[in-house]
Amino acid sequence: MSIAISPIVEPFSDIIDRIAPKRFSRDPFGIVSSYRAYLVFMHFDGMSDQELAAAGLARRDIPQLAASLILNAHKAKAA
Repeated sequence: MSIAISPIVEPFSDIIDRIAPKRFSRDPFGIVSSYRAYLVFMHFDGMSDQELAAAGLARRDIPQLAASLILNAHKAKAA
């Protein structure tokens, strides 16, 4: 069974893995995925609007990108 990755996360998966690598195979209570989402959110939130635009993002996309990490982690866990 394959897991669909959120369309907003897919183009940034390499960047996300560098910012917040998956170090744990278990994620009790979603703590690890939530922390990864926090790291990604803070990284992109610290970028200027010009840097975000160069990466293909708008500031309004940052919460969705971070939330997609949590959602994808829960989908993977359920599969």
